[in-house]
Amino acid sequence: MSKFRIVSLLFSIIVLFSFLQPVSAAVTAKTLPPGTLFRFSTEKTIYFVASDAKAYPFPDEATFFSWYPSFAKVKVVEKKDVLNVILKNIISLKPGTRVVKFGDDPKLYAIARGARLRWIKNENVLSDLYTTTWRNYFVTLPAIRLNDYSIGAVIDKASLYQKNDERTNVTISQELYARGFARKDTVAPGGAAVPLLKSLTENVKGALSPNFKPQTTYYTLKTDFNEDKITLTSKAYDDYMTIMVGDYNVADGSPITLDIPIGETDIPIKVSSPDGTHVIYTIRMKRAKPGDSKLLSSLTENLSDSFWPTFQPHSYDYTIYAKSSESSIILHAKTEDDKARLTIDGNSVASNASYDKTLKPGENKIELLVTAENGYAQKYTLTVKKVQ
Repeated sequence: MSKFRIVSLLFSIIVLFSFLQPVSAAVTAKTLPPGTLFRFSTEKTIYFVASDAKAYPFPDEATFFSWYPSFAKVKVVEKKDVLNVILKNIISLKPGTRVVKFGDDPKLYAIARGARLRWIKNENVLSDLYTTTWRNYFVTLPAIRLNDYSIGAVIDKASLYQKNDERTNVTISQELYARGFARKDTVAPGGAAVPLLKSLTENVKGALSPNFKPQTTYYTLKTDFNEDKITLTSKAYDDYMTIMVGDYNVADGSPITLDIPIGETDIPIKVSSPDGTHVIYTIRMKRAKPGDSKLLSSLTENLSDSFWPTFQPHSYDYTIYAKSSESSIILHAKTEDDKARLTIDGNSVASNASYDKTLKPGENKIELLVTAENGYAQKYTLTVKKVQ
């Protein structure tokens, strides 16, 4: 094989492999949802995302394994890709799972909910609680870690401590909440994440009643007939929550425009957390029916003569005389319903506004048309006879 062909072959292989190299996709930093276990690629510390979306560290393996059987659920992430606030408040041992001592202190403690230490008074009580295998549950923590717990009542007989009750249906978030951490509007007294809206705005003339508050889930909103659409913008407390307005999934903080039927109708807004917990807000829309009045309530003019017959809303034809010196007629026509439309000789005129029409000698016809919101109309006709 010639040197030229060998070089060409090598070049082709290099080019081929250059196209086969993996391309790194851009990763957008985000808030990890509650319940996530993770560690940064450059650190060994494992964090738990609590119900307030903040990350709390496990101080050691003993504490981690009191809550989890393995590291299988721990995600490895890059620090730059995580928006969660990282706190120094550590996670405590799971209640009911361990016998613990601190440093050189000989006292052995059981763990109660709320990170309370209960001194096991003697070996007989210890054996009654954990049998002779209690050492399988035994851990020693540094003396300084005693500051992370509070002291509860002494256990001087086994019946005063139910370890199965202590460890059943308890969560890390609940324990953090009981210790004064993870406090936030999205945390219920039990420590669970509560999906709530932080804000809810609309674009119609009316206003939500009552004024929006995250914990209030039912509202009414009145609109005029001519407002046939509404734009709602809802924002959740945390970006890991999902929002559904009616039948539509909506991005957090993004507007959505909906049709408003005449009469009463409900718009549900469902906010959900990753664990399936949800809260539904309801807006009871009350769109007014169209006005049906197509009448004038008054009609006045500036001439020396008067309408004949005298104006009445249900009389539609009038005659009036103008002197030769009266060059124009100024009308003020007021609709019975402010929402009705008024035209005079085809020109749109606001209710009760001045309308000036130049008069020519002889007969001058003026047509006033009142159109109700529902589309029905009534015509009034004026005949102005100007003396020649």
